[in-house]
Amino acid sequence: THHMRALAWSFFILLFATAWCQQDIAQYDVVWTSLSADSRGSMPIGNGDIALNVWTQTDGLYMYIAKSDAYDENSRLLKVGKVKIVIEGNPFTSKDFMQQTKITEGALKIQGGGVSVDVWVDANNPVVNIDIYTTMNTSLSYMVESIVWRTIRRTLSSDEANSAHGICFDAIETPDIIVPSTSYFTVVCYHQYSTTT
Repeated sequence: THHMRALAWSFFILLFATAWCQQDIAQYDVVWTSLSADSRGSMPIGNGDIALNVWTQTDGLYMYIAKSDAYDENSRLLKVGKVKIVIEGNPFTSKDFMQQTKITEGALKIQGGGVSVDVWVDANNPVVNIDIYTTMNTSLSYMVESIVWRTIRRTLSSDEANSAHGICFDAIETPDIIVPSTSYFTVVCYHQYSTTT
């Protein structure tokens, strides 16, 4: 019985400390109430392997996707893609717009105009989750666009070459390869080393 009481008190203290820490950490959530002009106004989120930069502009919700081992032939850590989500009626241009980190949940929340979007990366899998909710008594229509920008073979500019660690010659970037998809909901592209450096 003495051990049971000690165990019960330990459990109570652990629950109290967990609740107190979550409350304490939540005070550091970042809240924005205005839209961003571009990716420089993005909020980061990730799971240690997959990372996102998420921002909202007047024409939609954007995110860069990165992976911890997505290096190219020049030893540059690349973003693997850019996604744009457009919600019909463009609710985030409303006066009640808010974008917030939810540190205790490992998520971002974006809301405005009766629409709420939660963005989070699965802690155990390389999966990005985007949950869209509406409080309006209407159907929600949205469009997701995948944007690939490495489309041609080119020599990196001197500013870009700074990220090519240890390369002392002209760094060539090869294009991403887009795989034709038979599914409307699937986008497959990859970056392959075309030569050995």
